[in-house]
Amino acid sequence: MSSTKRPSSDSSSSAPKRQTLSNYFSITAPKPPSPIVNSAPLTDRRSTFVAHAAPVTTHVGAVQFQKLVRELRSKDHPREADHEMLGWRCMALKVGKNGLGGEDDWTTKTGGDDDGEKGGGAQIRKSVEEGGGVDVAVVVSRWYGGEMLGQLRFQHINTVTLQALSLLESALALPALLTRLRELDEEITSLSAPTCSSTPSSSKPPPPPPIDYEKQKLDVGKAERLIKAREKRLELLRKKAKEEEDKVVQELEEEAGAETGKEVVGDGRASTSEQGDDGVGDEDWEAAAAEVQALMDGTDS
Repeated sequence: MSSTKRPSSDSSSSAPKRQTLSNYFSITAPKPPSPIVNSAPLTDRRSTFVAHAAPVTTHVGAVQFQKLVRELRSKDHPREADHEMLGWRCMALKVGKNGLGGEDDWTTKTGGDDDGEKGGGAQIRKSVEEGGGVDVAVVVSRWYGGEMLGQLRFQHINTVTLQALSLLESALALPALLTRLRELDEEITSLSAPTCSSTPSSSKPPPPPPIDYEKQKLDVGKAERLIKAREKRLELLRKKAKEEEDKVVQELEEEAGAETGKEVVGDGRASTSEQGDDGVGDEDWEAAAAEVQALMDGTDS
């Protein structure tokens, strides 16, 4: 009795491979929000509270941020907390609106998650709203210390939430302040550089290197004070440059006036004394003005 030999599993086959969704879509992990800041730990009777805050624009982003904090391992978040409470507040379009109608097209939506700490999410949402937070999510982590804190726990949640919001506001404002500082530094350098055309380019000192403000680790307060100081210095430099420019214009005008006021010899025209009290006609003044402009253009080169 003959038997049919079954093909081995590793034999070649012309059957098409099974297609899955992964063949058509590339699934990547969501990009974490930036910046992420956290409050200082607050400990009461061995229970510790820490708040993390980050910019988000949707409920989905807030939930993803909660998951990120849950998995975070750092000095202030060494392990997953007993409760990872979430509160978020975001701008959203009203139903049927497209945003072209201005502020009336928008509203705010809020949400949260107690994660086992009853009332925790609601307290975070309340604190975010009172702190003026918009498009932001806050996750408050609590490691339970074995003793009930009662209503005092809400005060601790509020404290760390507001601190994290303040830190986030500063972190978001700092890049714009540093950009403004760099712009002021460039203008100050430009006004401080010698502009006299008689100065050989080889003898001009090289401009100072730009300041690396990131290495200085400035906070918002220090950056704002530096901006005020730079603006004051720039005001003085502009004033000095204007005075020097006015002085050059005056000297050129006086020189041009002296040239046009000289007696003309041998060209058939009357001298200044013969032209009357006006001295110089309109055509002469126009020529003088053109000469002054030409001289000024020459000093700018």
